[in-house]
Amino acid sequence: MMDTKEFEKQYNGFQNAKKQGVSLTKWFMVCCAVIVVAVLIWAFFVHVSTVNKIIVTDESGKQLNSEVVQREKMLETLVLNQCEAAVYYVNSFDRLNIKANQARSLFYINSSDAKRIFETYQKNGGYNDALQLGYTYEAEFERIIRMDVETFPYSVEFSAILTIDELDEIKRFRIVARGNIDTRTPNYPENKTGFFFTDYSQIYKRLENE
Repeated sequence: MMDTKEFEKQYNGFQNAKKQGVSLTKWFMVCCAVIVVAVLIWAFFVHVSTVNKIIVTDESGKQLNSEVVQREKMLETLVLNQCEAAVYYVNSFDRLNIKANQARSLFYINSSDAKRIFETYQKNGGYNDALQLGYTYEAEFERIIRMDVETFPYSVEFSAILTIDELDEIKRFRIVARGNIDTRTPNYPENKTGFFFTDYSQIYKRLENE
């Protein structure tokens, strides 16, 4: 039969082994956490060190600075926004907002070019149809045809679709617009970018089968 001292010796050994196992588990978890943090820190510094080292090339293989590419992309976006707003306000109206949209268009297009378009709608009866018959005109930007942002003022040509709702019939025209984009003081909320059309003109083509 096991005496008390032998029992205490084996029991204490068991307890010590248990404590060592718990300690080893804790140390293992701490080491794993340290390794994960170290890997994350390493990945972060690798990312930071390569962000500004991305090589961008043009069609001929010539290396371009990534800042130049970002600037060109931003300009393209601003030009697209300018085209979209200008063609909408100068060509869209109903009986309630003719004057309001004319006024808004003057924030995007110089007054002499805008008034020439107003006169077109006045002469062809567009404004009268909106006032007397309830017709609605709405222009939606379609796409950029040509854009030159290498020299200032920028030059652009683009298209839009003009939809005329005559209540019992829908007519659609493609607008091809072109002009030069200059800058002026931004005006919130009318013209947030400050881009402004000069030498702006439009031609219309009836869409029969669209």
